[in-house]
Amino acid sequence: MGANYFTPENAWRHLFFIHGCTADEFYTDGGLKLNIEQLTQLELKRSGYERVVFYDKDQKLYCYDDESFALLRGRSGAGKESAPAPEGAAPTHRKGGLKRGKLGKKAAASAEPVQPVEAEAVPDQPEQTDGTWTPGAASGIGIRRMGDGSLHLGMVDNTFVKRQIDAYMYDASTKTAVVINDPDDFLREFGDDPMHALTAGYERMGTENQNIMVFLYTDERLGNVYQVAQFDPQGKNVNDIQIGCPNVAELRNLLTYLRVRHGLRMSLRDLTPNALALRQAMSLSEQEVRIKDLYTRLRAFGGRQPLTPAACYELVGVKQPTPAKEQLASLIGMQSLKDALAQFDTGDADQAGALAYLTASRLQPDLPHPKPKEEMIHFLLTGNPGTGKTTTAYLIGQLFYEMGYLETGHVVETDRSQLVSNHVGESALWTRQKVQEAMGGVLFIDEAYALNGKGDNDFGQEAIDTLLKAMEDHRDDLVVIVAGYDGLMEKFIQSNPGLESRFNRYLHFDDYTLDEMLEIFKMQCRKSQYTLSPDAEQDVKDFIYDENADGVTFGNARGVRNLFEQILTAQANRLAKMESFTKDDLMTLTRDDVLHARGMEDNTTVAELEAKAAEKKDE
Repeated sequence: MGANYFTPENAWRHLFFIHGCTADEFYTDGGLKLNIEQLTQLELKRSGYERVVFYDKDQKLYCYDDESFALLRGRSGAGKESAPAPEGAAPTHRKGGLKRGKLGKKAAASAEPVQPVEAEAVPDQPEQTDGTWTPGAASGIGIRRMGDGSLHLGMVDNTFVKRQIDAYMYDASTKTAVVINDPDDFLREFGDDPMHALTAGYERMGTENQNIMVFLYTDERLGNVYQVAQFDPQGKNVNDIQIGCPNVAELRNLLTYLRVRHGLRMSLRDLTPNALALRQAMSLSEQEVRIKDLYTRLRAFGGRQPLTPAACYELVGVKQPTPAKEQLASLIGMQSLKDALAQFDTGDADQAGALAYLTASRLQPDLPHPKPKEEMIHFLLTGNPGTGKTTTAYLIGQLFYEMGYLETGHVVETDRSQLVSNHVGESALWTRQKVQEAMGGVLFIDEAYALNGKGDNDFGQEAIDTLLKAMEDHRDDLVVIVAGYDGLMEKFIQSNPGLESRFNRYLHFDDYTLDEMLEIFKMQCRKSQYTLSPDAEQDVKDFIYDENADGVTFGNARGVRNLFEQILTAQANRLAKMESFTKDDLMTLTRDDVLHARGMEDNTTVAELEAKAAEKKDE
């Protein structure tokens, strides 16, 4: 069993906040498919909480297991034990509230009993049928969903509900967790500022009281994070649990679940490679993909053919990345990068072994990372525009993924506009959000020097401070790459000692030579399946030479791509004037196209364009 968030070390704060992908499904090592309430219940019981009670606006106080229900009825708070329930008494599921006086007694007498769950031996492997689930006996947890609904205490009046919650929280004799489902409604129901009352009361309870209150948010990412931040206006260290995407361990559980229960065709030796492929494909997808989406697509895939890593990328709808070594070999120029990355050899790296620290439950933190902390590397890239800095970020992500350093290797691109706000506290929030998106991969900050504050009212330093803390806290599963111009990046790094110590790899990219840029143009033609006529090659080289008079403005490889687009436009104009043309005409770039792109004049003759080109050369 992995580590746990609900430890005595964390319980002294008494308040936990769970937010993120809470509407997703969750697959446990025991073969269970759970929702977030069930998973929270399971983890709390595993953590030794005897009494787990839930609250929401409609059902008020309720629970899912008989032990919790018996303790709800058997204790009335502050360590005082009330009269125990009669032996064998059945819990009741009520439609109305529990009232005092004669009407209450009459209602209680007519309440329909629910048959109690008798003690029974449960197998080590859990079973799940008709909405009833029981974890294995080896776990020591006996939780069972009731056939006709959850077990209710029978309260409808908020005054009594709040008193009862207080009683549970202050009762140190029974280890209790109160789970608030939909905290927004809880705040509305119990006053304008209930968090002040909670922090002033519950957080002052002694360390012998390990009772906790867990706020379970609906699935709205940014809004939830901001609400959690509002709960902590003075910067206290809260128990903040972010439910993110499933990791490789949980995806293995999903594949095993589908293989056993729904006949998914898959070789056991492909179990981990398929899980790795699904995890990376999810992170590369432009559309957010949840485990619910994967479940539906994999069920549709079914038993048509064996599931392979290549098929996993297709199911998610992304292209499988080219291996890093192949990408590196295909680069034109960039010798400094090739030399720097030569030391990182994937060889026969065991990705599965490198990710063995992952835990399947998204309500459990991962185990300590097996690799030394100093091995995680952050890069600073310098050079003019178009020299390959962004390409390098994606290459490093794929390389470190293949080596097992990173779980996904995906890249999140960002800049000042997405990290720095004009309001106090919001820059830290924005920066944490980007860090969360990049977990398991690379956070690439272009023109990072712009983060430096431009005045007393600038909040760029807030973003930098947040980034530095994230690099320290997540050094096991995050690579940060910053990029920009030489002089400006040097000033940026020297502006903060923390920056200089954390970015431990510097790479400078020289401008491309004229011959290298011509090769980049030819490569662009091949990628787009165009043919450059032999007599046009020198004209393309001259075109690049003329436009690259100012290397910074031209943009190196980026400028070459712009010239390619201009030549395509000239070709389209030429073809539009022809009565008919062949496929070869359509896919060939001629000397006329290059010359017209250089002159960009519809009525200019080739001879005139050649004359203009000669004049420019003489100059």
